[in-house]
Amino acid sequence: MGGAAAVLFGVLASQAVLLDRLAATAGSEVITLGQVLDEIRVAAFLNREAPDFSPASKRRTAERLVDQALISREMRISRFPEPAPSEAEKMLAEIKRERFPTEEAFRKALEEYGITESYLLAHLNRQLATLRFTDYRFQPLANGGQANSQAAVIDEQMEAWLKQARASTQIRFFEEAFR
Repeated sequence: MGGAAAVLFGVLASQAVLLDRLAATAGSEVITLGQVLDEIRVAAFLNREAPDFSPASKRRTAERLVDQALISREMRISRFPEPAPSEAEKMLAEIKRERFPTEEAFRKALEEYGITESYLLAHLNRQLATLRFTDYRFQPLANGGQANSQAAVIDEQMEAWLKQARASTQIRFFEEAFR
């Protein structure tokens, strides 16, 4: 290595910056601490509550993201169609209309929660896709029951499937990310 290259490498190596930390892996899917924090922020924004960045909240959020990764993998394998972007945009327009008197108030809220509109749209799109997939994948065989009992059956079937998917996937949580 030439002298200038060695100096440049030394300078770059001494200024190494940690960009993000691993929070969890689910098979080949990686979940970073940044994703966990973003998910906490967007959930708090949608639920109109203060973000909870406690270690327990970070861990629960990472577990939820692992489940979402497992569901996303199943959606890819089964080639389940993604919702059109316009559907998430419609959901966002409804949120704006119901919760914010002006566009400026909406922008201010996004800034206060530390999220972007594009991240919020992506979250809404994933949420819509997941809801549709779980309704389709775990729909009760008999449709004669009440909506509440059908929802309970779907929840039970999905939880059983997630338990099996978790057991058959190598999942690792990096506890240092939850401190």
